[in-house]
Amino acid sequence: MDGASCWHATELNQACQGQPRLRSVGHTSGNPPHQQHPVVEHLKLTLITLAHRPPAWASEACDDLTKRFPREWAFNVIELKPDSRAGGRSTEQILSAERDRILAALPKGARIVALDERGVDHTSSALSKKLGNWHDAGDALCLIIGSADGLHPDIKAMACEQWRLSSLTLPHALAKVLTIEALYRAWSMLTGHPYHRD
Repeated sequence: MDGASCWHATELNQACQGQPRLRSVGHTSGNPPHQQHPVVEHLKLTLITLAHRPPAWASEACDDLTKRFPREWAFNVIELKPDSRAGGRSTEQILSAERDRILAALPKGARIVALDERGVDHTSSALSKKLGNWHDAGDALCLIIGSADGLHPDIKAMACEQWRLSSLTLPHALAKVLTIEALYRAWSMLTGHPYHRD
């Protein structure tokens, strides 16, 4: 899906409540490419995850990576508790409950990206360009990693894009670390930071 079909967090809440979509924001051809911005000033990043307490190594890695982002690119991680699988509840019931928790946690006006095994692969270079375009458009970005059963179709359908980290099945904790690292690497490429080397 291209930027023109992207739903923002406020629109996602309205759509799930049966209200019409208000607007869509994306990078327009009239804006200068991100390569012309040697110093990128601000982009608010949020990662929402649904998982039980991660192992210590994953928490330490995530903390280390998020602290590396400059203040102007503050990276906020929101950890939500997955819905209970006990009591014979259906997958639909579980995902619906988790969808509601995600909607309540979404930053207002954020551009939404869903992490899904059937999503699109991106190189670090391509991801860096996307960050530049989103910055130029003045958007906040919210990535979402679902629970063991994935994400509710409502969220996947209304996300700007669906990304796949790997063709392999990844543990949730590792997927979280890889997502943050991929964004940090993309930021470093965009701003000329020496973290990434070709």
